[in-house]
Amino acid sequence: GHNNGSIQLVHITASTVTAEFRKSERSVQAIRFSRDGSKLAAAQYEYEVRVWDLATKECVQMQGRTGRSLAFSPDSKLLAVGQHRGGSKAPDIEVFDVASGNLLWTLHGHQESATYAALASDVTAVEFSPDGTELISAGHDLHILVWPIPWKGGYSSLNADGITDAPQNLRFSPEGSSILADTTLYSDGKEAHTLRIWQSRKGPSRPIAVACESFIWDARFSPDGSKAIAVSGKTLWLWDGGGKARKVGDNLSSVKRCFSPSGTRLAVAQSDASIEIWDVSNLY
Repeated sequence: GHNNGSIQLVHITASTVTAEFRKSERSVQAIRFSRDGSKLAAAQYEYEVRVWDLATKECVQMQGRTGRSLAFSPDSKLLAVGQHRGGSKAPDIEVFDVASGNLLWTLHGHQESATYAALASDVTAVEFSPDGTELISAGHDLHILVWPIPWKGGYSSLNADGITDAPQNLRFSPEGSSILADTTLYSDGKEAHTLRIWQSRKGPSRPIAVACESFIWDARFSPDGSKAIAVSGKTLWLWDGGGKARKVGDNLSSVKRCFSPSGTRLAVAQSDASIEIWDVSNLY
């Protein structure tokens, strides 16, 4: 997504543009593929959210307000849009029927930001559970909320005490029992970046807090949910299910990372076009 409103699909190995979509000149704030790879959603600055069918190039406009974060349901039939709201207005989450663009539910729960109120109050991240029965969200109000889907009212909160900046990454584990988020805490003029993992969401359960050295750009679970990786600055961290993470790569120019389906291998793609394959068992 570009500042001129265009969205380009690029062939990874050939580095060539295979398709381009454009309906507005406003900058693209968020893009997201559907789980089945058939659709692409885009949110543009202070403007509408659209979904393209990648086969037919047909576009459906969602009948809601401006978006900051996007997530497709596992069956690709629903699209959750975390709102961008200026000033002191509280942002909502809108859930749309992808085929028609019709608004199904407006989820009220996030509040206006105490820190960013003069600029914006956003829902910075949204994500559906693997079975599509829950939606998680994070916002500038520093709350992480869990919503039942289909929504008939109500939500629950995760214990996020102490965080001072809104998470940008939210992930369910593959079986849906655990949740991870990147969090930042400021204290005495210093900032600490942690990967928080909630293994239980019942009662006032406190998450595991895994320290990383700098801002966490990306984080995700392994296929079996027993491990997680986090990219912090140029460092790659591996969490093995305990209370600590191990630094497994430093001074990396990594652009993409993924586990093999078995979780025993980790592929790291570098910006110099090289790809490294690591044996996870040798990283401890």
